Amino acid sequence: MTRVILITGVIALAISFGPSASGWSPYDLLSQLPGFSLLRAPARLALLVMMALALLAACGVAALRRRLGRWGAAACGLLGAVILFESYVVDFPGGKPKPFSIPPAYTHLAALPPGGVLSLPAYRATPETFRDTDYLYFSTAHWQSIVNGYGRQEPPSHAELMETVKHFPAAAALERLRHIGVRYVVVNGDRASELRPAIDTARRTPGVTLLGEFASDVLFEIAQ
Repeated sequence: MTRVILITGVIALAISFGPSASGWSPYDLLSQLPGFSLLRAPARLALLVMMALALLAACGVAALRRRLGRWGAAACGLLGAVILFESYVVDFPGGKPKPFSIPPAYTHLAALPPGGVLSLPAYRATPETFRDTDYLYFSTAHWQSIVNGYGRQEPPSHAELMETVKHFPAAAALERLRHIGVRYVVVNGDRASELRPAIDTARRTPGVTLLGEFASDVLFEIAQ
């Protein structure tokens, strides 16, 4: 049993590193199998590695108890306390996490008719691409379909789509948004001051309706 656990952990560890530039990693080879390419985040296989390590540790504890009897049980209890103590964080530099509330513009969307939502600024292909995760989080307030969020993979046409729609309210952007069924645009003015001209232009653009202003965030509706 220990051997099976060890082999499973080693295989999971090798796959968890994901694709390589050479194209010859364990993940690259397995991704050629039907269905295996659907694995979006191979790093999650590290959970199997952690499980294997936990099971191996349990096997070690059982072996200690068999060999040392009551002293083995005491030693295992002491080791467990040491492990828990090691995980205790003291004076974390970042401090206690601060609450990150969902902006009112997104909670307001929950009361509106269904329609896709575009959030601006768009962070794709920028050093701040991780901030697209905020839009994914904000969507939990309204559960409408969203254009930009964050994931391990993206549709083949997503890069071209974002390059077009980020220039809202340009005519090409509006045409594309209508084509894919996007009804609402949230412009987060506090995130990018350069969006202020776009907000002013959208107010005067035919087919675009101002639904509300929430501090520096502005919500627009696109006529379908």
